[in-house]
Amino acid sequence: MKKFLLLLFIGFSGISQTKHTDTDFYIENGKVYWQHIYNVPGKTSEELIKYFEKEVMINFKQDNFQIIDNTISFTVNDDKINYKKYGGTNMGTVMFVQDYYRYLAVIDFKNEKYRVTIKEIFIDNKFFGMAHSSGYMEEYITKKKQTLFTTNGLATEGLIYIHKYFSEKFERNLNESIKKDW
Repeated sequence: MKKFLLLLFIGFSGISQTKHTDTDFYIENGKVYWQHIYNVPGKTSEELIKYFEKEVMINFKQDNFQIIDNTISFTVNDDKINYKKYGGTNMGTVMFVQDYYRYLAVIDFKNEKYRVTIKEIFIDNKFFGMAHSSGYMEEYITKKKQTLFTTNGLATEGLIYIHKYFSEKFERNLNESIKKDW
């Protein structure tokens, strides 16, 4: 019986999900993603999809745009985080925050709300050259074989800057308020 419980525990630990305490970043199966839900009272999913398609998509340097049912997905390229807006400085901000980002954005729509999921976050070191390498976000902010977030203060502060950036970037001025239930 003890062996069975141990195997069960090991099996579930491999597919578990870990949330960063100060942000909407998660680790699942060794991959880091960001997910945030926005509430938009009085808007149907059809209205929200049309709005995003016509008004929002022009603000992204994106490709691979797709609409399937109530979901929009696209790849954002060469996105740069304005870390100084959130209190960062050139010398006091971890380098991976200062780089360019490429990521897959998936937006799911329901009546009166939408959920943004950012995944496959690739940090592209175009600016710093040999100072550090390019790679996926989990290489920079996880530990213990990509099962936990690092506790490094600079990395945590960088995650908070990225969280604020994503939150504002995907927030639409439609009388929104954040709601955590989906």
